Parts: sequence; structure tokens; C-alpha cells
Amino acid sequence: MSEGRSFYVLAYDISDDRRRLKLARLMESLGVRVQGSVFEAYLTARELEHLLRRCRKI
Repeated sequence: MSEGRSFYVLAYDISDDRRRLKLARLMESLGVRVQGSVFEAYLTARELEHLLRRCRKI
């Protein structure tokens, strides 16, 4: 059984340039940038959880 995808708007506010660039690259790998620090993506629950784990590490 395949997981359904849901639409998410992903946004962040990070002042550190290095961390912000890492997070932007991560978001770009999964979604589409619609504004400086705002992305849109269709993700499964598993993909979202994986993304959140990686964000916490950054």
C-alpha cells in the first residue's frame, strides 16, 4: 500500500548564514522555493518525519 502525499508549506527564519544555506539546500532537494525562505512540497508522512529529523540536526 502506498502512502499518500500531502501538501506542505515549509518556512524558516535562521540568521546564521551557514546553517541557513544547509537548510535551504535540504529544502530544495524536496520541494520548490516560492520565496527566500519559503518552500512548497508534497511529502509522505515518512518523508516529512525524515525532513524534520534532518532539520533538527542542522
